[in-house]
Amino acid sequence: PPRSTLFPYTTLFRSEIAFVGTVRRGRETLQVLYLYSGGVLRKLVASGDVAPRGGTFDRFGLPAINNKGVVAFPAIVEHGAILGGIFVVGASELHVLVGAGETGPGGQMLVRFSERAAIDDDDNVAFVAHLGSSAASEALLVANAGSLTQLAVTGELAPGGGRFSAFGPWPNFGRNGTIAFVAGGDDATGPLGIYIGSAGAIRRVAMVGERLANGDFLPALALNSVTSAGSNDGLTF
Repeated sequence: PPRSTLFPYTTLFRSEIAFVGTVRRGRETLQVLYLYSGGVLRKLVASGDVAPRGGTFDRFGLPAINNKGVVAFPAIVEHGAILGGIFVVGASELHVLVGAGETGPGGQMLVRFSERAAIDDDDNVAFVAHLGSSAASEALLVANAGSLTQLAVTGELAPGGGRFSAFGPWPNFGRNGTIAFVAGGDDATGPLGIYIGSAGAIRRVAMVGERLANGDFLPALALNSVTSAGSNDGLTF
């Protein structure tokens, strides 16, 4: 059988695992998105498979799975109507949730997406998108079937002061559809902060340079830092 090397990124819920593996078939290598469920490993989609809007899948980002078995994943497409996007598969038929080239809620084109996304049990998918032609223009978005909501965008006022300048690579869902994320700030009290909330109701949890409970200062966050939200409204980072 083909030899498979697992990516170091997987997501696990209700004893199900979604992951991307690199498979060698003779001299050729390709990426495959797998789902392990009920003791059975099955292929969901692979490089070279036909994408929903034409063309073929090329490479995959990190998949995310919810407790209903719905898998969301970023992917790059070759020779299709879109160059890539956020796709959904698993408990439903493979389809595009949002594609590169579409217009975001703020009126700018969604040029490309981060390689990571998050999904909750209502099938809401959170991700970061690059907007227009400026590499520094980003937005944190939430997509569901037929809807696309902008949670935050670079340049807008950030809670606690300053303006958002960039977003971490991996937002995370908390309770009741709230989203936790890392963001950089301009003219803020620190360079990086941790935020949580929903559209129009975001609050800052921590900022680099702030005083901790023990009296020390938070000196920095880890490189490519992410945050994880718990069901009790707690955050780790």
